[in-house]
Amino acid sequence: MDQTPELHPLKHGALFYNTPDERLQLLAEFFRSGLENEELCILITPSTTDEVVQDLQTVGLNLQPYIKYGWLRVFNMLDTYISEGHFVSNYITNNLVSYVDDAKESGYKGIRMAGDMNWLHDYPDAHDEAVCYETGINDLSVGYPTFILCLFSMRDMTASLAKNILARHPFFVYDGKQHDNPYYELPGASPTTYTGTQAKKTSSSRAKETAAARQAIKKLLTSLNKVTDKSGTPYK
Repeated sequence: MDQTPELHPLKHGALFYNTPDERLQLLAEFFRSGLENEELCILITPSTTDEVVQDLQTVGLNLQPYIKYGWLRVFNMLDTYISEGHFVSNYITNNLVSYVDDAKESGYKGIRMAGDMNWLHDYPDAHDEAVCYETGINDLSVGYPTFILCLFSMRDMTASLAKNILARHPFFVYDGKQHDNPYYELPGASPTTYTGTQAKKTSSSRAKETAAARQAIKKLLTSLNKVTDKSGTPYK
């Protein structure tokens, strides 16, 4: 990630990573910026708090004082997303809103959350409900600087899942770089075709940004070129 952008109310993105080390480096940058900005930081992960502290210490981020005073909070991935043995989008969304309310009331200047979403591979029946959740996040009006980053490993990624992820996140991070997502589908809009073309005209600078985002998506999809979606059609 080149740099963390200026926060605006509710920024929602997907981070695709290839290795645990890459994930760790990007998380360190993400939370370092948040803690320096005096934001409440939340990590939803399969790791324990002690493991998170130890892992991020290896890349130069000392979390001990922030954990002690509650500036960074760690929640278990399955306890958060699959607390009753299945995923319920309204329950998770309500949790998210409560985190935001807590940050406001406690005087933080914003909130940023990172959540590991790799549980989706073990709960395929939850995909549709997770799509509702991801779409609903983009409709929230919290009136407060909120940065939500969903973490996805490329190790077990499927083409159909990648397509759904890209369609529901206004920006994405791949290869450590952040891009506005030209394939993000606004609620109620017709699905975008993944052809590398875009009918909408843009300014010169916007066109360059969009071209860079498409190149990143192309690279991402190249890693999936042997994967097919559920219909058996190659994902291109």
